[in-house]
Amino acid sequence: MHRPHLTIQLFLLIFTLVSITGCSQVVHVSHSDIKEFDRVDDNIDDIRTKVIIQPQALGNQTVHSQSGLFIVGIANKWDVDLNKNLPTAMQSVMAHTYPDVRVGNSCPDCGLFVRPSIKNVKLDKISMRSTLDLEVRFFDAHGQIIKTLKAHGDSSHWDGERISAGIVGYFVPLLGTALGPRLVRETVKDALNEALSDMSEQISQETNSGVLARHWKAKGANQGKAIGNHQYNAEKLAINNGCDMNSDEVMLTQTKYAQETYSVQCWGKPAFMVLCEFGQCVLEDDQDSIAQAQNRL
Repeated sequence: MHRPHLTIQLFLLIFTLVSITGCSQVVHVSHSDIKEFDRVDDNIDDIRTKVIIQPQALGNQTVHSQSGLFIVGIANKWDVDLNKNLPTAMQSVMAHTYPDVRVGNSCPDCGLFVRPSIKNVKLDKISMRSTLDLEVRFFDAHGQIIKTLKAHGDSSHWDGERISAGIVGYFVPLLGTALGPRLVRETVKDALNEALSDMSEQISQETNSGVLARHWKAKGANQGKAIGNHQYNAEKLAINNGCDMNSDEVMLTQTKYAQETYSVQCWGKPAFMVLCEFGQCVLEDDQDSIAQAQNRL
């Protein structure tokens, strides 16, 4: 006689469980405070470029949705948002190589503009192992693209917390939903940390010997700088070594008696030094050539 009543109660219970478990949550992910990102290169004082990390415009930001994850409820939807904290994460990475890095939208005296973005966030349905791609574009002070670097990150296949949650969640309804934000955040964070670490190494390499080896100039950076007696010859030697004086820089750094030393930063080349004396200019590695040339006179 009470079966219709029990049937209605059972239906309401099932409906309530589905409604609760089939939720949608936004998970904000940040990077870990990894010590190696705070480590400073030995030659960081030689880099004069000011760097600004520019966040993506709101209209271009992507929230990566994940659903059907077994451990945290198949009916749940998880919106993974890395946009809010990514600029700060990249600031930590860039500070490993550059002494002056800030986050913002404009900077009149910055020579390098950095725009990071996250691509292809994916979580495995069973293990919740996450993968993602980090893309960073570098622009000079005039808005010209210099380089695009890409890095990939993976979390571990399994970890103790995910295994425990999967086992217990099987016997305890809604536990996966309760633990879901933390589990999703931590597994995506692991993938993000790996991508940031890879990106840090790439930036350091490109800055020391690759396309970012030039010390990028801000607009009007040459105004008020000293001009040496051998400036023309130093620039001519720089041009012969692949530099473009419309965008690159030859700067007088030291004067000692008749000798002048110039620092040269050219797009796509490691920085190098030029030594000039008595009308002769040579690369620092060929400094003995000046004495040889004078002996022939």
